[in-house]
Amino acid sequence: TAAIVGGAKFGAFEKTAALIKSAVSSEGVVARGSLALSESAGFNSAHAAALLKDVDTYIFDMDRTLVNTTKALNAYKDTLHAGITRISGLPPETVRAAMDATEAKLDTQFYGRRLDLMDSLKPHFPSGLDFNWKFNGVAKEAETAYHAALQPSPETIEMLEALKAKDKNLILFTAGSPIHTAEKLDATGLGKYFEKVYTNAKHPFEDLIGSNLTASAESRAKLIELSERPKAGVDGYRQILRDAEIAPKKAAMTGDHIDEDVARAKKVGMKGLWATWYARTGESEVIPDLVLTSPEDLTRAVADSPKR
Repeated sequence: TAAIVGGAKFGAFEKTAALIKSAVSSEGVVARGSLALSESAGFNSAHAAALLKDVDTYIFDMDRTLVNTTKALNAYKDTLHAGITRISGLPPETVRAAMDATEAKLDTQFYGRRLDLMDSLKPHFPSGLDFNWKFNGVAKEAETAYHAALQPSPETIEMLEALKAKDKNLILFTAGSPIHTAEKLDATGLGKYFEKVYTNAKHPFEDLIGSNLTASAESRAKLIELSERPKAGVDGYRQILRDAEIAPKKAAMTGDHIDEDVARAKKVGMKGLWATWYARTGESEVIPDLVLTSPEDLTRAVADSPKR
């Protein structure tokens, strides 16, 4: 146990005292009780293993945790934009405005299979033109670019393999729509690691255009739909604990969102692990149990932990 005492004249302590008040500093240094102190100080895997010694179920967020969704979404939108601009001959800003309007109308960025719904582009073309036919190749190119950018890193695969080798239960908890989640599991190969996959309720557009033909039966069989916005509060976590028959103290949630993935998991009694390698999302004052700067941090911690 240690105490730091300082005041205005103790300048040497000012930075340390400031760090105690906030989980992550502008330099990336982590304090306030978490065990990952900084990238330069290194990750104390032995201490992390001790913290996680009773955990036998690891629950993971997907987007910006297991996969770099931001990179993938940018690849999708940029490819769609470039293709439509090239084929239509319209100014790039006109195409971008039409894309933004379609995204807002459908509440999704994944409308490439229904380009006929890009209403603001229609005045620029002959009446009755089938946009899905005209831009069919572009939609396929965009999906290919999205899936290529969505692939998990080798470090992420190594982390999941290490957990499986220790006989840990792995569960996925995402706010994504059911069919789109199943498609991502298929595209990334991540489905084989998870016994159950908890998702948002059906999306009025994404789950309408998705079908049994766009996702494998194996991935769809793992889906368990929760209520709309299941991470907005703690109800989603409580439902998962009940459904999977998990004791909160034996579970850890890992995700990029400090509010949705860490604070709410901790509120129901789980360990909260903040995954910061792709994003540091949210503004909660809650102290993560661990701050992970790379999937390798958890891999090393798991290597020091016992099997179930």
